[in-house]
Amino acid sequence: MFIMEIRGFPIAFALMSRKTVKAYDSLFKRLLEIEPQWKPKTIIVDFERAVQMSIKTIFRNTNIRGCWFHSSQALWRKVGELGMIEMCNTNRNVYDIVHMLMALPLLPRDKLMEGFVSVTDFYVQNVQHHLSLENCNAFNRYFQYYKSTWLQGPNADILSVNGVIWRTNNVLEVSHQHLRMHMGNAHQPEPWVFLNGLIAYSSGLLADYNLAIDGIQIREPQRQFWIDHQRNLDLASRLLNEGRYSVMEFLACTKHVTPNFGVVRPPLFIQPIPEVQPVVENQIDAREFILQRWPIVNEQINILHLIHGLDDEDEEDIPRAQPTTPQIVHISLEDLAFEPIVSDKCYICQYSIPTVIASPCKHQGLCAPCHETYTRMPRYRNIPYYRCPLCRGEITTYYIIV
Repeated sequence: MFIMEIRGFPIAFALMSRKTVKAYDSLFKRLLEIEPQWKPKTIIVDFERAVQMSIKTIFRNTNIRGCWFHSSQALWRKVGELGMIEMCNTNRNVYDIVHMLMALPLLPRDKLMEGFVSVTDFYVQNVQHHLSLENCNAFNRYFQYYKSTWLQGPNADILSVNGVIWRTNNVLEVSHQHLRMHMGNAHQPEPWVFLNGLIAYSSGLLADYNLAIDGIQIREPQRQFWIDHQRNLDLASRLLNEGRYSVMEFLACTKHVTPNFGVVRPPLFIQPIPEVQPVVENQIDAREFILQRWPIVNEQINILHLIHGLDDEDEEDIPRAQPTTPQIVHISLEDLAFEPIVSDKCYICQYSIPTVIASPCKHQGLCAPCHETYTRMPRYRNIPYYRCPLCRGEITTYYIIV
């Protein structure tokens, strides 16, 4: 299958009774006999060992890349084999760990192991102590499976799909589905049913090809859902390359673009936020306060002398309200109980999309890297910097959108 006008067109059909290295060698050699000048630049495979070995032998200069969807599908099948689907249905952190592992191939190849270690650290810190011994053992087997299958051996060389346009061979899978539809979705159709379906399917392909070479769009417009996913992935990749996202922050963002395989992400359990009590200051009558310190006298008084009469020791006796460290809550947009006031860009860098909400003012105006820097600003008179950069109001809680 080759790609033209963002549409896949099959170039050959092969009926194979087995999937061995020898069988694939015979297939590829036959294709080269038909078209000796065929030199594919990249071949996307579904991690089948035999086809990888055959491609390396027949097409020595061809780049082999794994299919991201097939790796995610294999991870989800392993979740079912280990009996972890119920955990994914009820525990959001467990669900996120599985999908962060699915998102690992989106990292550059040299950061795959770092990403894996970050995910296992997240598991130890946030999940392990909440699980039973049986579930912990299942997770340990899952992590061992991932490391031995995807980070070691031949799959490690073709796992990363970072920076490429075509991350899957889904166009081939869609082609197979259309072909089966022409054959009545039969698993092993009768020979004449197979031939008639193949002829009808090929006729449609030729018609689409003629439209494509004439510059006519033959593919349906991409859904907004996938456009948003691609935009979020592009942003996360750029921030990672700029050093503004850590590997863990990248995975926390890109886990949302992985397939869910029919399992919806569990809701986040949020502890009720205590009501913010107004600060009640001691209301002292100003006149009585002044008279207590400086009684009325008939002689003239130098006002500057009175002002400077407030020495440092007396000033220190006045109680001052100390700000409390804001609580940090990681939350998704759908779980927010209020409507934030969203800015188009981060207040500080004026570049990134804001993902941090200040409460109680509800201003969503900081990106994650700028928020981290902002909260580490130098202290002023030993008081931490806990004020909204827009309204200057005191902050009690930071909500970080995940």
